[in-house]
Amino acid sequence: MSSDQLRQAVQLAFDPSADPALKAQATEFCEQLRASQRGWELCAQTLALVAAESPAQPLVQPVSLELRFFCLQVIEDVLRGRHDSLAPAERMLLRQTVWGLLPVFVLDPACPSFIRNKLFVDIVLLFKHQYPAEWPTFFDQLFETLAAASGQRDMVLAFLRICLTIDEEVVSQYFSRGQDEATRNNAIKDWMREGPIGQLVKTWLTLLRSSFQTDGDVATLCLKLFGAYVSWVDINLIIQPDFVEPLLGFLAVDQLQIAACECLAEIVGKGMKVGDKLQLLRLLQLPHIITTLDDSDEDFEEPVAKLINIIGLELCSCWQDATSAYEREQALAGLAALFPMMLKYLVKECDDTVSALLPSIHAHLQIMRRLKQTAESQLQLRENLAQLLQALIQKMKYLDGHSFKLGAEAGEEEALFAELRKSLKSLMESIASIDAELFVSCISSTVLANLDLLIQGAAAGKPLQSVLKWPDVEVTLFMLHIFIEAKIFKTSPVYVLDGGVLSPLGQMLSKMFESDVASYPHASIPILFFEIVVRYSQFLEQCQHYLPQALQAFVDARGLHHSQKPIRVRLNYLFLRFVKSLRPLVGAFVDQILESIQDLLAVDQRKLALSALARAGTGIAQPDAALTAGTGTTSRPERATEFDSQLYLFEAVGHLISSEAVPVAKRHALLQALLSPVIFMMESRLQQPAGPGGADEETILLLADAILAIGSISKGFPDFPTDSSAASSQTVAHPAPSGRMAVDGLAAQIFQEALRRILLVLQSFSDDSRIREASRSALQCMVGCVGPVILDHLPTFLSAGMLSSSTATELVDFLPFVGLMIHKFKSSIVDILGELWCPLRDKIFLFLNQPAAGTDDFVQQLSLRRAYLTLLAALFNSDLAAVLTSPANFPHINNTLLSILLCLDENSDAAVHKLVFSLFSKMVFCWAGDGTLPGAAFATANGSSSGHAGAANGVGSAPAMARKGSGTSSAAATASKAREPVMRRCPLSGFNQFVFESIVPAMFELPLRASFNPSDGQAMMLLGEIANLHKTAFEVLGMEYAEFLSKAYLPSRGCPEPVAQLFASNLVALDRKDFKKYLQVRSASCPDNPLAATFLSQADRRCF
Repeated sequence: MSSDQLRQAVQLAFDPSADPALKAQATEFCEQLRASQRGWELCAQTLALVAAESPAQPLVQPVSLELRFFCLQVIEDVLRGRHDSLAPAERMLLRQTVWGLLPVFVLDPACPSFIRNKLFVDIVLLFKHQYPAEWPTFFDQLFETLAAASGQRDMVLAFLRICLTIDEEVVSQYFSRGQDEATRNNAIKDWMREGPIGQLVKTWLTLLRSSFQTDGDVATLCLKLFGAYVSWVDINLIIQPDFVEPLLGFLAVDQLQIAACECLAEIVGKGMKVGDKLQLLRLLQLPHIITTLDDSDEDFEEPVAKLINIIGLELCSCWQDATSAYEREQALAGLAALFPMMLKYLVKECDDTVSALLPSIHAHLQIMRRLKQTAESQLQLRENLAQLLQALIQKMKYLDGHSFKLGAEAGEEEALFAELRKSLKSLMESIASIDAELFVSCISSTVLANLDLLIQGAAAGKPLQSVLKWPDVEVTLFMLHIFIEAKIFKTSPVYVLDGGVLSPLGQMLSKMFESDVASYPHASIPILFFEIVVRYSQFLEQCQHYLPQALQAFVDARGLHHSQKPIRVRLNYLFLRFVKSLRPLVGAFVDQILESIQDLLAVDQRKLALSALARAGTGIAQPDAALTAGTGTTSRPERATEFDSQLYLFEAVGHLISSEAVPVAKRHALLQALLSPVIFMMESRLQQPAGPGGADEETILLLADAILAIGSISKGFPDFPTDSSAASSQTVAHPAPSGRMAVDGLAAQIFQEALRRILLVLQSFSDDSRIREASRSALQCMVGCVGPVILDHLPTFLSAGMLSSSTATELVDFLPFVGLMIHKFKSSIVDILGELWCPLRDKIFLFLNQPAAGTDDFVQQLSLRRAYLTLLAALFNSDLAAVLTSPANFPHINNTLLSILLCLDENSDAAVHKLVFSLFSKMVFCWAGDGTLPGAAFATANGSSSGHAGAANGVGSAPAMARKGSGTSSAAATASKAREPVMRRCPLSGFNQFVFESIVPAMFELPLRASFNPSDGQAMMLLGEIANLHKTAFEVLGMEYAEFLSKAYLPSRGCPEPVAQLFASNLVALDRKDFKKYLQVRSASCPDNPLAATFLSQADRRCF
C-alpha cells in the first residue's frame, strides 16, 4: 500500500458522486488498511507530512480533510485495541506524530472542529496508555503549549477540551469499562492527585476569571471542568472563596447560569461525610439563592430543578446516615428551607422540569413517613403534605392550550404526559400511606368543589365550558378515577356508611351524576366519565336511582353514539363491562337499551332490523332495507378496528337479553329478532350467483363479520348445564355453576339454527381463511351456551374445511379449541376425537415437517409445537388417553411418540422441552408398569406444551405396543395418592422399553448440550420437570428403574459405578421436592451428579 493509493481510496470512498463499483472497491481498501497490522504506519507518515508542512515548504499533494480524519481514526483504532502490542519505538513514533499535530490543527483557522476533536481523543488515548511511565511530561508539555500560545483563544479552548476528554476517557461513569481498564484509570487519578491536579485547578480558575465577562465559551468549559473533576479531587482545592463567590454570582449571568447550576449540582453531589456535607450546604446557602433567581427562562428551569433535586437527595441521605441528633436537625432544617422551592418548581409547565424533581420528593416522603410518629412535628408535617398534594393535583392538569388527541392521533406528547401522571400518582399514593385522612379530605374537597361549580353553573343556565375549563374538569374526573388505587383501600370501596350516609367516595360519585359532567363538550371527558362509572359500578347497586341516568349517558351521544370514533371504540368495551357487572339490574331496561342502540348493531354499515326488539314477541323481524343495500365506503383496516370493538357491543346485547330479569318468552323473541336479520342476510348472500373469480370481497368480509357477531352474542349467554340431560331441547332453565341462570333449551335451539347457517357459509367458502377463522371463533363462543349438542355439529364443520383447508396459523388457533372441547365435554367427545385424531395428527405433522424459511416460520413452528403438546396433555388430564390407543389410532402410536421426542431438538426452547417431559410424566404413569391401580388417583402436571416435528423426520425407533391386562404395582400405588385430576392407568405392552431406550437417554443428554445453562431460570424449571419424570418412572416401575440406571444405562455412558449408585440411591430415598432440588442445585457444580459433564466421555455426548 502506498500513500497515493491511500489518498485515492479515501477520496473515492468519501465522494458521494463516485462510481458505485469504484466506491465499493475504495471502501474495501480502506477497511483492509484499518484491519491490517501495519496500516497505521502509512497513516502516521501521512499525518507527519501535515505536521512538517509550512508556508515556505507546502506539500506537493495537500492532505485532504477526509484523509486527515481517516488517518486519525485508524490511529484511534490502534490505540484502543492494540496499543500495548506495539514496540516502544512505535509507541514513541505515534506519540510524537500525534502531539506534533496539536499546534498545526489548533492554530489553523481552516481546520474544522471534527478534525480537532478527533485529534484530542487520540492525544488523550496516548496519555491514558503512556502516562506516567512512558510520557511523564504530558502535563508539562500541555502547560507549555498553552503558555506558548500567549492566550490565543483556539489554543485555550483546545487545552480545556483535552482536559474534558481526559474526564470522558478516564473518569466518566457513563461508559462501562473492563476490570483492567478501571484499575489503570484509578492509578492515573492517583498520580494526577499527587501531581498536576493542583496546577490544573489554578489554571482553570485563572482562565475563568479572565473570560467570564468576555468569552462565554471559555468560561462555560471551565465550569464544566470544575463540575467534572470535583467528584474525585480534594474538595478543598475547589471550594475556595475566590471560586465559590463568583460561581454563585454566575447563577444570575444569562450566558453562564446553566453551566454554573450544573457545576453546583456536581459539587453538592460529591460523596462526603454527613458533617462535611451539611457544612458545605450551609456555606453555599443554595435554597436562599434559588429563591432570588429569575426563572422566567424555560431553558434554565430544568437545571435549577436538577440542582434542587440533588440538594434534596443529599439532605435526605444526611438525615438517614446522621450519627447525632444535631446532624438530623440540620438536615431537616435544610429540607424545610428547600421545600418551598420544591413546590414552586413542581408546578412548572415544563414536564422535564417536574420530572427532574421527583426523586427528591419521593425521598422526602420516605422521611415524612418515618416522622409521622413524632408528635411535635405532626402539624407542620400535615401542612407540608397538604401543600404537596395540592401541587401534585395542579401538575396533573393538562395545560389550557393543549390540543387533546385520542386514539391514533395521540402522539409522543400524550404518552410522555401519561408517564408523568403515573409518577405523580405514585407520590400521591405515598402521601395517602402517610396520612390517609388528609388524602381523602384533600381529594374529595377538590373534586366536590369543582363538581359543585358545574352544578351551580348549570342551575344558572351557563354553558358548562364557561364555568370550568376542560383541564379542570378532566383532572377532577381523573382524581376520582384513581382515588381507589391508593394502598389505604385494601378492601372493596365503601359507598354508604352505617346509617345510610354516603362515604366521601359516595359523595363524589353522587355529585358526578348530579353535575351531568358527561355532557361537558370536550373529548377528554366521556371516556373518563364512563371509566369511573364502570370502575365504581357497585355504587349503582346501592344507589339505584342513578342507574337510568348512567344508562342514558351510555346509549346517547355522550357515549355509544359519540361523534368521535376513538370514544365509540372504547365505549363499546366499557359498556360490556358495565352490563356484565350489573347484569341483574340492567335487564329491566332491556327494551329501552335495545331501542336506543339498534342502529349500532350493524355489520359493515348494514343495520340489523331491530325495530321489532321493543315489541319483542311479534315474530321474527324482517331484514332492514339497509341489509340489502349497496356496499359501504369505509376502508377495511379502519372498519376492522371499529368492528373488532363492535363485537363487545354484540356480546353486551347477549348479556342483556339473557339477563335473569328478562322473561323466558321475551328472551326467545329478542334473540330471534336479533339473529334473524343476520341469518336472512347470510342466506341471501349465499343465494347470489358468484362471479367468474368467486365471491366478491365485500361478500366475504360481510359474511365473516356476521359470523363473528353471532359468536359474540352467544358469549353473552350463560353456560348450558353440563349434565347429560342438558342436551335436550327443553325450555326449562337449569341453574348454572357460576350462579347465573343457565341458558334454556329453546335459546340453545336458536343458536343451533345459527350454527347451521354458519355451516352453510363455511361449506360454500371453505377456501377463504377469513371464513374459516370466523367459523372457528363462533363455534368456540357457542360451546358454552349450546352445550353438548355442539358435538353433533363438530364433525360436519371439520369436514366442511375447517381443518382440511386450514393454514399453519389457523391450526395453532384450532388446537386450543379442540383442547377446550376436551376439557368441557371429556368422555362425551371420545367418539368424535377418535375420528378427528388421524386427520388432525396428519395436518400437524404436515406443517411441522415443513422447513422453516425464516424467523417467522421458526416462531410459527414453535407455537405449533406448544399447541400440539398442550393438546396431548389435555387428553391425559381429562382421562382421554384412550383416544391415542383406539383401534383407529393405535397403529400410529409409534409416530406420535417419536413426534414428541423430536420436540426436544435444538429448534425448541426450554419451555417446549419442559412440556415434553411433563407429558412424558403423564404417559409413564398411564402406560408404563405391569398393571393398573383400581380407583387410584394420580396428580398431573399441568403444562402448556409445544409442538413438534412429525414422525417422518424421526430418529431412533419406538417399539410396537399392545394394550396389556390390568394388574397392580405397589410402587405406582404409592405414587398415586392425592393427585388430581384422576388419570387411569392402562399399561401398554412395550412402553417400558420405550421408557428405557428413548425417554431415559433424553433426560440425561439434553442437560449436557452446550446451549444448556443450569443457572438460567428456564433451565432450572426444566431440571425440575426432569426430576419429576424420574420420580414418576421410579414410582411406577419400582426398583427395576433404579437398577436400570445404576447398573445399565449410566455405566454404559462412562459414569463411575459409585456415582451411578449415588444417583440411584438419591432417586429412591428422596421425595420429589428434595430430588428436584438435588438435580437443580448440583447439576452444574457437583462432580458426582450424573447430569454433570464428568459422567459422559466426549465421544458419548450426543444431542438430538
